[in-house]
Amino acid sequence: MTDVAISNADFHVDPDSQRAYIIFLPLEN
Repeated sequence: MTDVAISNADFHVDPDSQRAYIIFLPLEN
């Protein structure tokens, strides 16, 4: 499940907080 979640996630880095976070995109297909 982890591999699938990462594959369908958008990885972002917030320059203001210097923290990296992942936005999980909903599976529509």
